[in-house]
Amino acid sequence: MPDRLPKSAQPAAKKAPQGIYNAWTASTRSRPSSRSPGTTARSPEAAKKCTDDEDTLPAFHDFPAEHRIRGTLHHVEIWVPDLDRAVASFGWLLEALGYTLFQSWGNGRSWRLGATYLVFEQSPALTGDEHDRCRPGLNHLAFHIDGHDTVDALVSQAQQHGWSLMFPGRHPDSNGGNYAAYLENTDGFEVELVAVNPSEPD
Repeated sequence: MPDRLPKSAQPAAKKAPQGIYNAWTASTRSRPSSRSPGTTARSPEAAKKCTDDEDTLPAFHDFPAEHRIRGTLHHVEIWVPDLDRAVASFGWLLEALGYTLFQSWGNGRSWRLGATYLVFEQSPALTGDEHDRCRPGLNHLAFHIDGHDTVDALVSQAQQHGWSLMFPGRHPDSNGGNYAAYLENTDGFEVELVAVNPSEPD
């Protein structure tokens, strides 16, 4: 239906459903841009179609929606020795994977995808300035990737953003039948990019 609106109003109208989905509550969701007087006057029927159900579309906020189901991650907080380096490496990767900047303050940033967000903070309470994935604590983060080509593209771009390829002798890793790459950033944090192979037919 947004295709029936004036071209200038189409991008915002198409983006509105994402704002509805990502909103924490019905009261904080975005409103369709077709509310603007100019749009309504020029395309009253299309505008009406886009706004008729705007108060019922986010009804899932009143129920235990799938993306907030009990036991799924609310957020993960990672303390980093240097925020600028974390923003350069993790910020690039997360935004390439579809995350958007969620919070920003003097010592930290967070990026969000759906109902889960990742926090990176250079906390004044840090007791050290090095991360060692082989010590107790976080070893690595693993992300779903949509296909082999995307894994390869991310690996080829990663070096420009503070990442290096781990285990190049066995890249791409196919452990478990999946196509995966392992990257390490300047501060020693590891991520795994996993393109899960589709299930074999019965």
